[in-house]
Amino acid sequence: MKPKQLLSLYIENFLVDELQRLGFRYAKSVPKFSRKQGDFELTFSFSLSTWNSENYCEFWTMWNIPGWTRNIQHFKLKNLECDKVEFSEFMHNVMNIGIPYYSQIDDWNTAADYATRSPIIFYEKVCDFYMMSGKEEKAKEILERGIQEIKDRKHDSNMQLPEIRNRLKEYFIQ
Repeated sequence: MKPKQLLSLYIENFLVDELQRLGFRYAKSVPKFSRKQGDFELTFSFSLSTWNSENYCEFWTMWNIPGWTRNIQHFKLKNLECDKVEFSEFMHNVMNIGIPYYSQIDDWNTAADYATRSPIIFYEKVCDFYMMSGKEEKAKEILERGIQEIKDRKHDSNMQLPEIRNRLKEYFIQ
């Protein structure tokens, strides 16, 4: 079986119904799933390895979230009975880790709060999220926090300081 057909077989037999119950639409040609929720649309698509061959399909999706059951996020289907276990693990990650994680982020304020928990905070982006949610005071606070944290580190490794200062001036200093 060709790689894309093999993946489609598992997606259509095991994943489509589960995700459609949660409001996702499936685009078979890509293949991808998407769902609108609040201000956001959650979309994930499948990437296939260029090294795939007959009866061998290595695929992945990109979530970039904590809790995924593998360090290497590639899954392999070989058109064998053991594929059910492999795809079951993938489904577990999607249904129990990926979707619940992103389902919590349904507005700009929540997105900003999540972004501030990241190891690398892009303060100017978080400011924009707060501004879009109408939280101007929080937007100003995150910019001031960014300036202070960069000063405390004595290094602006992500070159954020000029943009943070621009936003502070543009939004809050008249």
